[in-house]
Amino acid sequence: MLGIAVDSRLRDEASRSTARKDIRAFCDFMNLSYPVAFDEGEEKVIDRFGDPRTVGGKLPLYVVIAPDGRVAEYHPGPWSKSADEGLKELDERVQKLAR
Repeated sequence: MLGIAVDSRLRDEASRSTARKDIRAFCDFMNLSYPVAFDEGEEKVIDRFGDPRTVGGKLPLYVVIAPDGRVAEYHPGPWSKSADEGLKELDERVQKLAR
């Protein structure tokens, strides 16, 4: 599982450090247990995976790829969340696939 943090401040060297701190704080708040890459600089990580905004989609976008390579979960927009449970519904679906 890999998250990609998309924030326009990451593309600007002057604001990149603050954006990274804010994103890390958000990931801690959400109790994320997977790595999160920063979509910054020339790399533009989200472009490599397909930016849903290019076809009118919204962020966040959750795509879970099953071990056999099929898309097991596709969810544009936010999941319900809480500080105590993080993205519990998404985490449960991912763990079910890992079994």
